[in-house]
Amino acid sequence: MAVGGGGVSSRYDPLDVTEYTFEEMNATGDVVKTWNTYVMVHVFTPEGIQQWGKPGAMSIEHGLFIDTPPQN
Repeated sequence: MAVGGGGVSSRYDPLDVTEYTFEEMNATGDVVKTWNTYVMVHVFTPEGIQQWGKPGAMSIEHGLFIDTPPQN
């Protein structure tokens, strides 16, 4: 599981933050494919959801602010 932004009980993880660069997200997607598994990401913002969709996140946890489904 990756935490893409928005820790409910964390002072240092606001809901509107995207925590990884796109390069880091792609690297995560590449690694999980070699392990025959998938990425589940905890993310709230539309931007973070869209970014994680491109490297192949298969499960978006929470995603409360989604406005458009991710495009792979």
